[in-house]
Order: sequence, then C-alpha cells, then structure tokens
Amino acid sequence: QTKADDFYASRSPIQAGAELYGSDDISADVEVIELMLESLKLLSISPIVLSLGNVAIFNALIAQEDLLGEQVTKLRQIFARRSTPDLAEFIVSVTLNNADMFSALMKLEGDASILDKALGVFSDLPEAKSAIEDLIKISNQLNTADVEVMIDLAELKAYEYHTGVVFSAYNEDYSKALAQGGRYNGLSASFGKARAATGFSFDLKFLSQAQ
Repeated sequence: QTKADDFYASRSPIQAGAELYGSDDISADVEVIELMLESLKLLSISPIVLSLGNVAIFNALIAQEDLLGEQVTKLRQIFARRSTPDLAEFIVSVTLNNADMFSALMKLEGDASILDKALGVFSDLPEAKSAIEDLIKISNQLNTADVEVMIDLAELKAYEYHTGVVFSAYNEDYSKALAQGGRYNGLSASFGKARAATGFSFDLKFLSQAQ
C-alpha cells in the first residue's frame, strides 16, 4: 500500500470529488466517506480498503508540548515516514510531557478493535479521547458492505491542513490511494471566515489509466 504523499504525483491530474460545508457533525463525515466509496464502486473498483484516522490526536499531543515550530515540523515528518528509530532519537533529544503517548501513537494501526486500545492510551487527554470516540461512531455508522475498514491513527501524510477525521481508499491493483479526504475546519479562514468543512477528491486520469 503506497501512502498518500504521492497522491497527485501526476503533473496534470483531473480532479473530481465533493465538499460539504457548514456541518461539524460526524454525520457529515459519514456522508462524505460513503459518497467517496459509492463513487469508486461506480467505477467498478473492488474490493476497497478504507483507511480511517484522525489528525486531532497528534494535534492534541502537540498542544501539550512546548516545542519550537521546526521541532513540530520534524516530528510530523518522522510520523510521515513512520520511522520508529527516528522517533526514539527525537524523544531523547527533547523534553516531552507525553513521550510514551507519541511512541504508542506510532503503533496504533489495525482493524477497528485498535480503537478500544487507543482509548486506554489517551484516557488522560480529553481532546485525543474525543477524536477516537468520533472514529468509533463513524466506523459504527458507515455502510461499508464489501469494504474492509482499517484504522491508522498515526497517518499524517498529505494532511497538513486537516483538523479531524481523515480517510483514504485503496485497492491492491492500484499503486497509490484511489481517493482521499478529511475534515478541514480552518482552511476557509484564509478567505475571511472559518467554516466547518469535509470533503474528498480523486484523480480521474490516474483511475482511468490504471484500469
């Protein structure tokens, strides 16, 4: 499974997708994810593996630390590379209030049962716990017939501007993510007013050429 950083490696992708503005409720996330899955099924792509994560967990951990901007960037890059040795080296080089939680986060991936373990890990961090509870609700509400749902709580690649639930769709016959998206509540602030938003996109050129 190729991760999301090369999602639009093509120089001229033909992007399609959907955005839903104005709702911060998880029902909006569920609606957008199901629309993404249905769009891929209309392209006769099967089976689909849906990867779910929530960048709010990492952000909640960062908020508890007194790190410089470049240190946060370095830590984010370490998670993007999924490098456990680099994380261990980083933890030794700085003072972290929640070093054990960062180490645990790197390993929290698997089927939906991993979410119960994650609740225990982050039981003392309300923002992270809330983010995990959102994922539990979403995974329970999703209509995922013929879709394998996997959880990856450490996934940060290509999600720099996202603020909450993130998701990607994969198929073993494709070299990278079929589609990806997530919640980005603060992005529209640069245009004058922050609005709750979630959405997804995919590259029609990649999907048509790969078939």
